[in-house]
Amino acid sequence: MDTFADEAFVGESSTYFQVVASDLIGVMVEGGMTAISVGTAQDYTLEPLVYSLDPDVDPVDPQNIAVVSWYCDVLDPFDPVDSVCQSYRTASGSTLTIEGSRLIDGRTYIITANLQKDSRTATAELQVTIQGVFVPAASILCDPSTVCYKRKEGYTVLESSRVSLHCKCDTCRSSAQYLWTIYIRDYRWPNEWRRLKSTDMLSGRSIGKANLMHIIYCVGIKKISNPSRVGH
Repeated sequence: MDTFADEAFVGESSTYFQVVASDLIGVMVEGGMTAISVGTAQDYTLEPLVYSLDPDVDPVDPQNIAVVSWYCDVLDPFDPVDSVCQSYRTASGSTLTIEGSRLIDGRTYIITANLQKDSRTATAELQVTIQGVFVPAASILCDPSTVCYKRKEGYTVLESSRVSLHCKCDTCRSSAQYLWTIYIRDYRWPNEWRRLKSTDMLSGRSIGKANLMHIIYCVGIKKISNPSRVGH
């Protein structure tokens, strides 16, 4: 019988990995909201460089992202693009001020900031609806006690985490009343969106990996009473 007692076996294996830069995260407003309302007597300044991130850089350090251009369009394809929206397309600088008095009441605009850092590019987009005269400027944020990961549209949280949110409203009086409404999304539903039901929370059937992140960024303020009169 042959034996291998006096033989040495030599083998090797190898692999490699490539380190690549992460995609930039373009965020237009605090909290990563995708839509806001602005009154006709209000101005609202967009500052995407304040909220956009390079995931490879510590959030407290300079992100060194630049705004290379702005773009404006109207949500309804049948509405003509007015002159003010046209002027936003040639805007320069890192910020853009939306002047409600110069835009059309009842119209929704899509504002886009094109961002760049080294060879990487990203966009930050926001729908701005002009309505009313004075609209509370509210943001929905993750509580510091909650582990949240910023995304282009809101936040992602761990499935096993308990999520705590709070509303920030710099233009509201202390007597303002907040009514929270939570929506959940599933592409299999006819309209994709519906309100979160108590049975969802009890059974847990809808609060899975696929839906959790949608709940987070769809939490919204339905109504705020007694807003302060901004600009007066």
